[in-house]
Amino acid sequence: MVSLIEEAQKAQSGRAGEEEEFALVILDFSGLDEAISTARLFGSIPDPKTQKTWSAAIERLDEGAREVLASAPEGRTFQSPAEAGQALRGWNTFDEGLKNLKKTVTRLDRAFGLKPPSDPWEKG
Repeated sequence: MVSLIEEAQKAQSGRAGEEEEFALVILDFSGLDEAISTARLFGSIPDPKTQKTWSAAIERLDEGAREVLASAPEGRTFQSPAEAGQALRGWNTFDEGLKNLKKTVTRLDRAFGLKPPSDPWEKG
């Protein structure tokens, strides 16, 4: 889970801010893809609510990353309005994944007393 958090934060660092409308961004979801694949290998979490947030986190992060990558223009510098809209939708889905990931961390602590040795959200 810590690896998934770190890779999601790293992937998100390539996101252009609102004030950087024409900034060059570099999208790198390679580490995230591997972290998502690893996360899918783990069995279910015995608490149904925690399992639900965990599954939603994985699916939304994956779906959002794919949508953002699909919006990247090929052979051009700028996105079309349709591609920009697709990227926005992808980042919104990605944000939902991050929210579910945070909920999962909180639920694991509440339900099982499980906490990472250090806060992975602070490292990114």
